[in-house]
Amino acid sequence: MKGIYFDLKMWKIILSKLRLAPKFLTINYKDNWAIPKITHNSHVLVKTLNAGICGSDIHQIDLDMSYYASVLSSPLNPSPIGHEVVGIVEKTSKNSSLKKGDRVVLNPTAHCASYGFTPCPSCQKGDWQHCYTLVGTGDNSERESSFKPFKGQIYGGFTEYFLAFEKNLYKVPENVPNYVAVLTEPFTVALHAVMRNKPSDTDSIIIIGAGTIGLMTIVAIRTLGIKSKITSIARYSHQAELAKQLGADTVLTSSGDKEKLYITIADMHNSLLVTPLMRKSYLYGTRGPDIIFDSVGSQTTINDAFHLIRSGGTIIVMGMGYSITKNVDWAIQIYKEVTLTGTFLQSIGEVDGKVVDPYELALDFMANHGTLFEQFVTHRYPIDEYKKAFATLEDKARTQAIKVIFDYT
Repeated sequence: MKGIYFDLKMWKIILSKLRLAPKFLTINYKDNWAIPKITHNSHVLVKTLNAGICGSDIHQIDLDMSYYASVLSSPLNPSPIGHEVVGIVEKTSKNSSLKKGDRVVLNPTAHCASYGFTPCPSCQKGDWQHCYTLVGTGDNSERESSFKPFKGQIYGGFTEYFLAFEKNLYKVPENVPNYVAVLTEPFTVALHAVMRNKPSDTDSIIIIGAGTIGLMTIVAIRTLGIKSKITSIARYSHQAELAKQLGADTVLTSSGDKEKLYITIADMHNSLLVTPLMRKSYLYGTRGPDIIFDSVGSQTTINDAFHLIRSGGTIIVMGMGYSITKNVDWAIQIYKEVTLTGTFLQSIGEVDGKVVDPYELALDFMANHGTLFEQFVTHRYPIDEYKKAFATLEDKARTQAIKVIFDYT
């Protein structure tokens, strides 16, 4: 089968960190990979239909990410990558509730229920994104021995076939097309962030970044019936247009003069603006944006969030720019008494007092509001044109890309 595998070797790490590595050094592309074989009664073989490229995929390939991520890596090397996937069931084990031909999306986070283990402390709280199995710790049962070695998440969207646990697959409603279903995983990321940090109807919200996750955050807020005023800060005009269509009340551009951006937002909130020595202006006091969702998570955007948040406000970092920050003035968190929190992947949440699975919530919403997602997928490539696909996503200014996918159909 055709596919991309991630190949992590020490010499490749060294060359990459020294900036001596050629592009795609960590990628192995072949057209004759072996199709994975079912080895456990919880496994399902899936034929990939569409797979989205996430910004984290590019960071992984470029080795531009926190070393903390290594605790979640697969024990296999090389290992398949690609986690935003819609596919069709090719083969199941006995007694599976799925059958050949079922169309499914993948939750890439393997957790205790995936393996059939007794729930770990994280899973007992519904926080499967922090499951102990992700770092290779099971429940010490006899069943555990049949899975070793195990660790990390379930990937494989960048291959023509992949193995997944039945518990990590969700059937796609018939009226949800592939190009919408492939967006399920990033949509659940946004839903998780909003459910964990639910704004009130009177809150003023800023969403920094209008890529897939930033745009999905707008949709998630409106999906949950929240009437907050949303300001989207977009980098490119094509992103700004879609942000407005999806429900943002105001759209501003992050390109150009940052001081002008800060003044504009201060004026919108009738905020007091102060200017420290040798620094750009900050919003001061308790009048200003209540919540900022940073869907980029870079040094620059975290700085922007500190400049713009009101005193006592909340910053939710969703994106992972991955680089260790060197120029963020973290003392602002203290001076402004800001609540700063991160949000990672997705987990069981709560809506209107009811416990919900974000994948079920996302698919149900997509089945009833599919037209909202029609403009997300802007580019499609076969897997053997992966270099063009990655280049398209990395040059959004020229290509006007939002979501780039591999199309196996």
